[in-house]
Amino acid sequence: MSLSSPRTARWQITYAGADITAEVAPWLISLRYTDNLHGKSDDLELTLSNIDGRWSQGWYPRHGDRVELAFGWSGMPLQEAGIFEVAEIEITGPPDVIALEMAL
Repeated sequence: MSLSSPRTARWQITYAGADITAEVAPWLISLRYTDNLHGKSDDLELTLSNIDGRWSQGWYPRHGDRVELAFGWSGMPLQEAGIFEVAEIEITGPPDVIALEMAL
């Protein structure tokens, strides 16, 4: 019997045309993508640690900013989920956390 390695989820975030996955990954608490049924737009929520204040200062997102998501499994091509616009920004704490809600 051969044991295979477990699949690892992969994701890529593009902001203003630049791949920011490596910059976001250390701060990512959760990523939730919902592929809604017909008649309702898909949505994306990123929850990030804001312990050093980066998201509430120079990296603060704006309503309407465009974010692209691609996701998949290790060893396989990424699937594009779409281009989302930042709809809601919520900063809470402590601990300091920022949640970005986006719609397609």
